[in-house]
Amino acid sequence: MKIYPYAIVTILIAFASCKNDQSDCSPCKTEVAFPGKTGTDKVISVDGFQLHYTQIGGEAVMEGDIIIDADQLKEAKEKKFTGAAVLGRRWPKAIVYYKINTDLPDSARVLNAIKHWEANTKLRFIKANNASINYIEFVSGGGCSSSVGMLTGKKQNINLARGCSLGNVIHEIGHAIGLFHEISRADRDSTITIVWKNIKSGYENNFKTYLANGYQGFDDGPFDFNSRMMYDSRSFSSNGKPTITKRDGSDYAIGYDRLSKGDIKTVNKMYP
Repeated sequence: MKIYPYAIVTILIAFASCKNDQSDCSPCKTEVAFPGKTGTDKVISVDGFQLHYTQIGGEAVMEGDIIIDADQLKEAKEKKFTGAAVLGRRWPKAIVYYKINTDLPDSARVLNAIKHWEANTKLRFIKANNASINYIEFVSGGGCSSSVGMLTGKKQNINLARGCSLGNVIHEIGHAIGLFHEISRADRDSTITIVWKNIKSGYENNFKTYLANGYQGFDDGPFDFNSRMMYDSRSFSSNGKPTITKRDGSDYAIGYDRLSKGDIKTVNKMYP
């Protein structure tokens, strides 16, 4: 996933992996882990902290394309942590190790996304040759999805369907380095309106703030409609009408294939 300068710089839970869905998104305009599938809303309460997610098959999903893996859920259930901040992980020295699975179609989109990140931020991506280090593996999936932040002591997947574009890959990389969606900002209601009545049934959790989902993070700069982490105004619409508008009710356009100035500013603040 791509990141834009004023995007929400929310550092999320960092323990996640993904299983592949059989349905493909072609093309994937809005990033989603399991296209066309809904699940059951779940909540885990831990010492006053509530972790919200949606169970889809055997996977725990947040905000449509963020995967929370079994290890993290196990830690929550066993109360091995006292707050979401414990789970936040950034990549040390701004170096992200990665592999591209040989079965992934069109690996050029991954390499071009990495070039875009390196050209605009201080992050550096290095091929992983040591299985003992933390690294990302780009693999085939039914949709576009990722965990948020670096996992500890394991590899993590960025899952890409054939229809996931360059912009989708930039977006998912954004999650992997620690970003939530722009509409998840805690201060979003002063800038946008969520039109709940137009959202497909079963997709409401995708529109919660990171605080409502039980995570800690921070918002950097003004709300950024150009962020690569921003939802399209008709994402998950049940009737073709906007699910997100500006406060005055008007529509908006987002950037699809590049980071915004706000994304870049935010990421460089996270990785000085």
